[in-house]
Amino acid sequence: MPTLKSILKAPCGSAGFRKGVFRLRKRALTILMYHGIAPQPPAVPDWCQVPVQEFAAQMAYVSSAYNVLPLRDIVDRLEHRAALPDHAAAVTFDDAFQSFEATALPVLERHGLPATVFVVTSLADSGEPPWPERLYHAIVHTGETSLSLDGRTWDLSTNEARGVAYPEIVAALRGMEAEKKTAVLATLVSGLGVDRDRSGGAPAGATMRWEDIERLAGKEAIHFGAHTHTHEDLPVCSPERQRVEIETSRERLREHVGYADLFAYPNGEYTAFTKSLVREAGFRAAVTTKHALNGRGADLYELSRVGIGPGLSPDQFEGKVLGY
Repeated sequence: MPTLKSILKAPCGSAGFRKGVFRLRKRALTILMYHGIAPQPPAVPDWCQVPVQEFAAQMAYVSSAYNVLPLRDIVDRLEHRAALPDHAAAVTFDDAFQSFEATALPVLERHGLPATVFVVTSLADSGEPPWPERLYHAIVHTGETSLSLDGRTWDLSTNEARGVAYPEIVAALRGMEAEKKTAVLATLVSGLGVDRDRSGGAPAGATMRWEDIERLAGKEAIHFGAHTHTHEDLPVCSPERQRVEIETSRERLREHVGYADLFAYPNGEYTAFTKSLVREAGFRAAVTTKHALNGRGADLYELSRVGIGPGLSPDQFEGKVLGY
């Protein structure tokens, strides 16, 4: 008989192993994290965009195997030490892409699944893409065959090379102070020579505007949370800037949907001070990007999530949801 240790060390395990882990972890809480849901697989991979065919299969599995609850209801139960059903789960989306309503919502409604969407409140004013998606669009559509930053050069001559370069360049920009990152990003996008609005309509990676968010807030199964005002990595911000990011997002969300009780740390980055600000701002819980399941006594301001990107086979997805 396999031990728990041998089960957990398997890459994704056999079907029998996964069944064993599923039984063993029936009291764990799984919070799934998505970003955008793409109508078609993109030519250049983007971890934040899961093709709808994959998402639909994943939601079919989750709805059959898990008890999916609204995240706010889970927080209610955790706050009051009330029981959660076995195999409890929640589905969340970061950044409030327009594709949530257009592509993800029909799948969720087909399976009767609730979801929480975390909004970058400054982007909801304009519907602009988050900065990584602006960079992605420029890299995908540029006629340039290379890009240089801080003495390093990336090959952009093929879609495969662009798929490698994109996350590495994003990683190089993350952690920069806001003003520097904005300036570097503008230089990179300008150098790539892509006018992202040239084709008309919504720009690639567009986010929902307030009118979209207000409309969807009327649906009982959809709940909105705050994802800061401008999506800065909070630990690299000054204490005052952190406070402004958190409190502004709270006020803007309250203004448009009437509540602001859940928070998501951009890129999952936070410190003890950040947590204290989120708590003081009146948020009841906050989610991270730490890849793990949650116990029933989990810290409400450090809830772990399982991040889902594109290209997972059904077996790999099942393993991910189990915490692999």
